[in-house]
Amino acid sequence: MIQASTPMKALFGGALYAAGLVSSVANTADAQCAAQVVDSVPADAYGVFIPGYPAYSTSFQFRQLEFDSDRIVALFRTDAYSGPPNYVRRAEDSFLTFDTSDPADLQPVGRWDIGREIDDEIGIGLAGDVLAVPSSAGGVDLYDFSDPNAPTLVNQLVSVDNLATLRRLSAWGNKVIVAGEADTFDQWRVAVIDVSEPTAPMVDAVSVGPVMGSSPDFTTPIDGVLPVFLSDRVTLIDVRGAEPVVLGVVAGTFSGPSGAIVRDTLVLRDSAGELPAFDISDPANPVPLPTFVPPDMPQNFTSFEQLVTFSRVGANQFYVADYTDPANPFVASVIDVGTVSADAVADDRGFVFRASFSQLEVIATGDCATPTIRSLSPGGATTVGGDPLVLHVDQINGSSFQWMLDGGIITDGPLYSGTTTPTLTVSADLAAAGLYSVVVSNTGSSTIASESIVAIRGSDCGVGDTAAPFGLLDLGDIDTFIASFISGCP
Repeated sequence: MIQASTPMKALFGGALYAAGLVSSVANTADAQCAAQVVDSVPADAYGVFIPGYPAYSTSFQFRQLEFDSDRIVALFRTDAYSGPPNYVRRAEDSFLTFDTSDPADLQPVGRWDIGREIDDEIGIGLAGDVLAVPSSAGGVDLYDFSDPNAPTLVNQLVSVDNLATLRRLSAWGNKVIVAGEADTFDQWRVAVIDVSEPTAPMVDAVSVGPVMGSSPDFTTPIDGVLPVFLSDRVTLIDVRGAEPVVLGVVAGTFSGPSGAIVRDTLVLRDSAGELPAFDISDPANPVPLPTFVPPDMPQNFTSFEQLVTFSRVGANQFYVADYTDPANPFVASVIDVGTVSADAVADDRGFVFRASFSQLEVIATGDCATPTIRSLSPGGATTVGGDPLVLHVDQINGSSFQWMLDGGIITDGPLYSGTTTPTLTVSADLAAAGLYSVVVSNTGSSTIASESIVAIRGSDCGVGDTAAPFGLLDLGDIDTFIASFISGCP
């Protein structure tokens, strides 16, 4: 990948700096990285037994997760059976909230016992401070969740867009998204509920296909694009605007809701456990890509940067697949994790939060993502009077840095400081002229190098032949012009 920016100029006490940015990516195929579990919360630590139900027949489970900003909300279930001879089942759900500011040290900040069992096949949704829960009557209850210890009911939507059934619920941004069967019983519909004002929510809906086969299923939208799984297609819906818009349809039989969108690639799972993929840079015309065959049957997909993560169905393994080249994905990391996966969500830092019934795990995958340079500054800045030049690389996913001059490693000293940090300070010295690059890397083997062409010229712009400014043009004037031009002066 080559990117070029407008050349940058800075005047250093008569010496000219000219800098241009060139970025190049170096990525080793089948590079391995080190995903790791950085925190684990056992479900038993939050279990409260139901009176009259014996401990030996009671289990505590993390069932579903919703992530918002710097907190994660877990649907937590107490599943109990009475003693003999009848063994009557009773389930009660709670919502546990954890602060994720430090993903390696989750801190509990709230618990709310809702007092009934939530249909986790439908799901829950967290839209800012609004928690959406499927009601026992088939609608949607909206709670003010600003206090996770004492939510308050602010609205009960008995019917959403006249849906006859409620089959799936999720959230994205300030919107709650539901799917179900239209009251005409001939179309599956997806409704988007704007809950910016939960006491007066705005609802709009779109049809996604005829009622046939399995009901619609989906995961949390990715960058505002919602893949809706039906028995014979995946419909891509843009939920960013005031109204949901169908972007395109991928025909085929897929096993929903297993799939992810990673950059411009839609990754799906078929009935055989293989992962067909499609280029959806033009969603109206999806282009098939080679099918990736993972080591095991995958489920509970998440995505971050160019990574797709999934768990192994029925086992305790977690995979990180690198889709830098969507036509040639590969497994970059596989680690052992807790019990069977129930749900998983990812944040924008590369942490995957995984509910595995008996525990809530946090898995760091950021070092598996290729470091990406966003910019190199200054961009057109000017310094005067011999001030040093400061180069700064704005990047993501990198954990170590090494600045170089003309391909050789430089170290802190009279000419430089910050040679192993994102910010390099270069002295205004002719000896510092040359081609600079910074290698940004992490524990994986993928790196990005950014090059800054820095020229320090000894000649002063506009200083040369000092003949009267309105005198005759002579060879001295021509020499001055040529010297200034070579020095990069305007």
